[in-house]
Amino acid sequence: MRATRLLLFLSGIFAVAPVAFAQSSSSATPVPPTFKTGATNVLVDVVVTGHHGSPVEGLSQDNFTVLENGQPQQIVSFSFHPSATPLPAAAIPPLPQGVYTNAEAVADNDTVDVLLLDALNTPPSGQVQTHRVMLEYLKTLPINKPIAIFTLYTQLHQLEGFTTDHSALLKAVDEFARSPQKSPLLKTPKDTEKQLKDEDDALELGLVMHDLGRGEMMMHHLQQFNAEQDSFELSLRVQYTLSAFDQLARYLSGMPGRKNVMWLSGSFPVAVMPNPDLKDPTQAARDFSGAVNHTAGLLANARVAVYPIDARGLFPQPLSAPAIAAGDSLVRTPDRVAAAESADSSLHAEERLTLEQVAHATGGEAIYNTNDLKGALAEVDRTGAHYYTLAYVPSDKTQDNKLRRIEVRVHPGNYHLSYRRSYSPALAPAHDNSFQALMQHNVPASTQILFRLSPLRGGVQPATAPLAGSNANVPRPVTRYTVAYDVDVAPLVLSASADGVLHGQATFVSIAYDRDGKALNSVANTLSLNVPSAEYARFIKEGIHYREQLDIPAQAAWLRAGIYDHVSGQVGSLEVPLGRAK
Repeated sequence: MRATRLLLFLSGIFAVAPVAFAQSSSSATPVPPTFKTGATNVLVDVVVTGHHGSPVEGLSQDNFTVLENGQPQQIVSFSFHPSATPLPAAAIPPLPQGVYTNAEAVADNDTVDVLLLDALNTPPSGQVQTHRVMLEYLKTLPINKPIAIFTLYTQLHQLEGFTTDHSALLKAVDEFARSPQKSPLLKTPKDTEKQLKDEDDALELGLVMHDLGRGEMMMHHLQQFNAEQDSFELSLRVQYTLSAFDQLARYLSGMPGRKNVMWLSGSFPVAVMPNPDLKDPTQAARDFSGAVNHTAGLLANARVAVYPIDARGLFPQPLSAPAIAAGDSLVRTPDRVAAAESADSSLHAEERLTLEQVAHATGGEAIYNTNDLKGALAEVDRTGAHYYTLAYVPSDKTQDNKLRRIEVRVHPGNYHLSYRRSYSPALAPAHDNSFQALMQHNVPASTQILFRLSPLRGGVQPATAPLAGSNANVPRPVTRYTVAYDVDVAPLVLSASADGVLHGQATFVSIAYDRDGKALNSVANTLSLNVPSAEYARFIKEGIHYREQLDIPAQAAWLRAGIYDHVSGQVGSLEVPLGRAK
C-alpha cells in the first residue's frame, strides 16, 4: 500500500497511556532544538592502503591529523581494527515468549558486510553476470563470516539477514537469479532506437507531405517529450534508490563498528544537464546532488561505507553505428547519430560520477570498468576490514545542519585514504513521508532507536463495541491487542528550555497488515517528553515503557511497530508475525 494511502491510518484515534516524563499529544510539530544531548564525538573510520592497494598496518595516532573545515582537531581516541578471523554472531539474550526486539545479533568483529543486488539500475545482462559471480563469491567465504543480502527492484527487499549459514545465502541468491527482472525505469538501447525511429517517421511524414518544416517541428516536439519522459523515469529511479539506501542506513545504524555495503549496480546519474538541442533546454534538466548528499550523510553517520561495483563490467560501446546509424531511414543524419552517441557518453560519465561521489562521501571505493567482479568483491572484503577509527570533539560547538568538511592526513608516507568526507552536527530530520515509507509492510527494520515489543492479545470485542484504531471500517470480528514498547531512549534528542527542562517528541505507530501487505488498522500517538535536567540520568536508565491499544481483525498476519524522534529524525521499527491468520 502506498504511503499516501497509509496516511489515513496514521491519523485518527490516539491511545493514551501514562509514561514517566511524557505527556500524550496529537501535535506533530517538533520543539525547535536549542541544546542537543548525547555524545559530541565525531567518529571517522579510515582505510589506509599503500602500493598495489595493500592495507597499511602499524600506524599510530601521531601519524594522523584531522581537520574540520580546514581547522586542526584534537584526536581524543584512536584504535586500529585489523582483519580478524570471523567470529560467530553475538547471541542476543533469550527473550520471553511473545517479546521481540529490533536489535540485531552480529559478530563482534568490527566490520560486517552487506551485499546489495540492484535490479532497478542494472540491465538483465548485468544481473546474470552479477548473480553468477555472487554464487562463486559466497562459496569462498570463511565459515563464520556473517553476510546479509538485499535486493532492490522498486523497493528494498531483504533476501537474508546477517547469517553465517552460507547454504541459506546460496539458496536465496540462486532462487533470485533464476528470473532476472527488467527494470521498468531503466532506459535501454532499444528504447533509444525506438525514439530515433519515431523521430525518423515524423521527418519522413514531412517529406511525403512536402512540408519538411512541419516534419522538423513534429520531431522537435517528440524530442522534448522523450527527454522529459526520460527525466521523469530517471527521477523515480533515483528516488527509489536513495530511499533504499536510507532504509539500509537505518537498518545498520544500531550495529557497532564499520559496515561495508557492496552495491552491485548499473548506477544512476547525479544530474541531467540542460540539452541545448531541445526546444526548452532546461525543462528536462535535473539535479539530484542534494538528495544524494543527504543520503550519503545518513550512511556516513551510521558508519556505513558504500562500495559501488558496476555490474555491467567493461563500459559498453556507445550506442553507435550498427544500432543507430544503420537502418533504412532516409533522414537519419550523422548529426543526429552523433547527438545520440554524445548523450549516451554523457550519461555514462554522470553515472560514474555518482559511483565516485557516493563512495567518496561514505569512505568506500568505486569499482567500475572491470569484468573481474569476483576479484572486486574479494578486494573490498580484504581492504574494508582493515581500518583505523579516529574520534575528535569538534572545536566548533555550533549545533546546526550545515555540512562540515573532514580532511584526514597521514604522515610520513604516501598513502591512499578512504573515509567519510563530511558530516552535519544536526542532520536534517526525515520528512513525514520518509517515516511512512519505513512503516510499510516487509521493509527492513530500523535500528536507530532500539526497543522491545510485546503484542499482548486480549479478548474478542463485541460487535457494537467502539473500535481501537484509526480505521472505522475495519472488518469484524476484531481482537483487542495491547502493544507494549520498552524503548532505549539514549538516541532521542532533547532540547533545553530556560526552566532547565529538556523537551522532545516521539511518535509511536502500530499497524496491522494482512498477508498481501494491506494495512487493516493502525494507532498512532505522539508523546511530548519533558525531562528535568536533574532527572536525565534516570530517564536514560529507565527508558520509556509505553502501551497503546489496537483492534486487529482475524485476517491480519503482521504487526509493524515504529518510533519516530521528531528532532533528530531517527527511527526504530520492527515487524512481527501475529501467528494466527488463516
